[in-house]
Amino acid sequence: MRTDMAAVDSARPLSNPTREGLTRDIANRALQVEFASLPSEIACIAKQCLLDWICVAVAGSREPLVGILAADCMEEGGHGAATLVGNGARVTTSQAALVNGAAGHALDFDDVHLASRVHPSAVVWPSVLAMGESLGLGGKELIGAFIAGVEAQCRIAAWMGEEHYRRGWHNTATLGSFGATLASCRLMRLSPDQACHAMGITATRAAGLRAVFGTMCKPYHAGQAAACGINAARLAARGFESRRAILECEGGFADTYGDVGKSQSPAWDGTYASRAIIFKYHASCYGTHAPIELAMAIRPNFGAEPGRIAAVEVRVEPQYLSVCNIVSPRTSNEAKFSIRHAVALALAGYDTAAAASFSADAVADPILSRLRDLITVKGDMALGRARACIVATLVDGPALAAEFDASNPETDYVRQGKRLDAKFHSLLNGSLGTARCEEIISICHRFESIDDVRELFALCNLDSPQSAVSACGADALRRTN
Repeated sequence: MRTDMAAVDSARPLSNPTREGLTRDIANRALQVEFASLPSEIACIAKQCLLDWICVAVAGSREPLVGILAADCMEEGGHGAATLVGNGARVTTSQAALVNGAAGHALDFDDVHLASRVHPSAVVWPSVLAMGESLGLGGKELIGAFIAGVEAQCRIAAWMGEEHYRRGWHNTATLGSFGATLASCRLMRLSPDQACHAMGITATRAAGLRAVFGTMCKPYHAGQAAACGINAARLAARGFESRRAILECEGGFADTYGDVGKSQSPAWDGTYASRAIIFKYHASCYGTHAPIELAMAIRPNFGAEPGRIAAVEVRVEPQYLSVCNIVSPRTSNEAKFSIRHAVALALAGYDTAAAASFSADAVADPILSRLRDLITVKGDMALGRARACIVATLVDGPALAAEFDASNPETDYVRQGKRLDAKFHSLLNGSLGTARCEEIISICHRFESIDDVRELFALCNLDSPQSAVSACGADALRRTN
């Protein structure tokens, strides 16, 4: 017997009557996003996000955690409808989203959206590409769906407020699930009612704890969220039902996971949250980036001689102390979440864009170990997100002090594109070759003209896939002068 969902939805009151219909409003808006109506710079950002995600996902596909997930999917089997990036194997759409999502976040080198605390591309592009490949859709559809998903998850983040993250939830996992869901709904051309049910399905599955940062589970969060979005949309398309006011109803997602009374308005006011996406040029948690920039800035002042450093104090937003302040990292994953290790790398002149700099071999480097012991990290309530201060005391000279703000997104998209092209070549020339890298970059730049995404995936296969073996060895450590 079919449940009367209208009666179920009205059985309990809304958490905040002023936001009645929030779930449906966000769903409606996401379903209406079309490539043709996007401002040119927003379409440009989407394509730059794709290029950057492909870059870090192919590089990340060699990480052990990705190899484990890929092996598990291959053993499980299933209809080959979508491609594993860097691997070439064809698996189910949800399996592809899971593995590719984890690959894109494995190096923690992917883009960020600070206001929502979500890594937007890590979740949304894997779900969009897997769905797009299985449905045979072209670039214009995929770009529209990507922006729809990103804008939706950013609006939900505004509604949830800061309390959600403070409680220990990982926004990329929880809120990113909604972005992947609505992007998938948009690609499947579901009705608003179906999309609301899909959001209800996602809400009851969304999870991901910050407590696992520094382990394989953080990248797994991105993949799981991408797969969850696809599954929710497909179930809703088949008639699977849930609460249709899941964000705002009493006991719903916002009541349970956040602090609605202190949240911002999630209204779609004609602006694009996608403009605030920031790309990474250091292969670690974004909370380490301002400290890295500071260490790089003061390094010339002590003659690039780490032995002259007596002590270093780094001050950051207090919340970063529970995010990326692993005092004594032991593994590659932990190193990416250690401000002390990141600052030590920059002070010693190591290339912070190289995954090898965050490898277990780098962690054991005696020079870096000595520097880490000289570094103290403190919280400072006066500092905003992604800002930091540094004071370095020298054994034979005056103290060096500096402050840096890493919270501002680039507004010159041509310059940003050139930096992303350079990042792509830096990470992948060695494994894909310069010519193939240029082909991939070209496809991403003109992605709206692509009819079949398999053309892109075919170029991304590594010549000698080593998904279960990390490519970060001691001989790969690089220094910059």
